[in-house]
Amino acid sequence: MSAPTTITSPDDPALAVLCQRLAALAERPGADDRWPREQLDLLAAHGALEWPIAAEWGGQGWCEADLHRATLQIGGACLLTAFVLSQRGAAIRRIALSGNDFVCSQLLPPLCRGDALVTLGISQLTTSRRHLSQPVLRATPCAAGYTLDGYTPWVTGARHAQHVVVGAELPDGQQLLLILPTELAGVEIADDHPLLALAGSATAELRCRDVLIAREWLLAGPAANVVSRGLGARSGGSQTVTLALALAGRAIDHLEATAADRPQIAAAAARLRARYQLAEGALLRAAAGDGQPEGVELRLSADALVQDATKAALIAAKGSGFFRDHPAGRWAQQALFFLVWSAPAAVIDGELQRITGP
Repeated sequence: MSAPTTITSPDDPALAVLCQRLAALAERPGADDRWPREQLDLLAAHGALEWPIAAEWGGQGWCEADLHRATLQIGGACLLTAFVLSQRGAAIRRIALSGNDFVCSQLLPPLCRGDALVTLGISQLTTSRRHLSQPVLRATPCAAGYTLDGYTPWVTGARHAQHVVVGAELPDGQQLLLILPTELAGVEIADDHPLLALAGSATAELRCRDVLIAREWLLAGPAANVVSRGLGARSGGSQTVTLALALAGRAIDHLEATAADRPQIAAAAARLRARYQLAEGALLRAAAGDGQPEGVELRLSADALVQDATKAALIAAKGSGFFRDHPAGRWAQQALFFLVWSAPAAVIDGELQRITGP
């Protein structure tokens, strides 16, 4: 048997074939509740894990626009896999932009090969637990580096990852980004959260008790609002939009495929497709760096589209769509995720205004 084709462009026909295989795996009963090991192995075999990593570390160094184009295809085939990849990609982006050659040399080559997994644990600095009077993950300087105490509430793939990019707060209110090796003494990974959808992402709380992290693992800081200081992937940003559009596109594809003898479904699919094309164009222009912000308006339009498209697919499926393993029902559940994932205050306000009216 010949070796799998290494995919080097989002226009490569091999990517479409790969996505067909991912879609077949996603359609298996209960697939949304299982860690996508087989899917990730397929991606590794086709070189997909190399895409976001620079050539100097063994990767392909795709530009942001090409990464988004590929993610739209993968997310349409298997949202669970694309979600896991998005957290890995966000962590890799922060490592690459840190300027820490030690971390890059230690982590990026094995990540290219699929020998290891890195993920992200920074929600406590962006959107989660921000209302509490004390930071939930605290860093204390020491001679060797920093000790961590507390927890990070949302870590995707926590029990599968060898390293996590975490954010912690110092006693003076400044913040740090660090690499946390999960094998360190004092690290505990709780049971996976029982999520309504995408439970197979193995998203869990990661706890630290007097965990010593050497200074060589520091990525950024100390600084105020360290997450927004040039290290990419802001909360509510373009990766969230990309996954929402990927799921919306899958639901619209389904509507178009079932609309041949149902004029009202065909008309709805056409209107949704037009909305999708506008949002996709805005996303790719922003990713290409033409100066358009990856702001709240684009996020809200993508969130609204994925809710509407998946509801339309459920309506078109009628009663059978309400069966547990019907894809339309699964898409409708997955769409709810975008109402709560990485949702800063401006996104929450916009969602509530859309739901409740002016």
